[in-house]
Amino acid sequence: MFPDYQKEKAELIEGLKSFDWSNKRQFGDYLAQTYYYVNHSEKLLALAAARMKNEDRKIQTRFFAHLNEENAHDLMVKKDLENLGFSLSDFPERVETKIFWETQYYKIEHIDPMALMGYILLLEDVATEVCPWIYRKVESFHGRNTGTFLRVHGEEDPTHVQDALNVIESLNETRKKLIFENLIQSKVAYCSMINSIAKSSKFAARVA
Repeated sequence: MFPDYQKEKAELIEGLKSFDWSNKRQFGDYLAQTYYYVNHSEKLLALAAARMKNEDRKIQTRFFAHLNEENAHDLMVKKDLENLGFSLSDFPERVETKIFWETQYYKIEHIDPMALMGYILLLEDVATEVCPWIYRKVESFHGRNTGTFLRVHGEEDPTHVQDALNVIESLNETRKKLIFENLIQSKVAYCSMINSIAKSSKFAARVA
């Protein structure tokens, strides 16, 4: 569908697989940052649906359905963090995390609400491929009750990915271009967030 999409996705998956999932504090920071951006999933979907035009009504309906599917997933990841022995107050929201989700509001309000599909496709397609692998890692290191969010997204997102692809295929080339631009931007921002967590954890280990 998009040129170089598989390459971009592979780079993100490689970065996640190189993350030190055995490091309890690093994993806790990952869960906290995940909470901070997932906390906006329902809001972003609702805003994008509200800003769509009449000709996008079928897609708008799909967004509202997806909204229900994402209900309270932020609470799921928060519970995983608590089961790991931490709270959100242990890990303030990183600048890189804010950069990841804040730009989506701008794109919805000022560019095209359909651009959000790039953000959605990236997160759900990567989750399909890598979340089951990550879940097995964290289950062995920290116990299965710390990876519920990862397990659920690895199981549910394959159908979400196909739905997203079907929506994108129905759009014109101009909108597809906006979606791909957002997908690449989101990938860069997400990688920046992951790298920030990893670097901070290594620094903390050196000074401890």
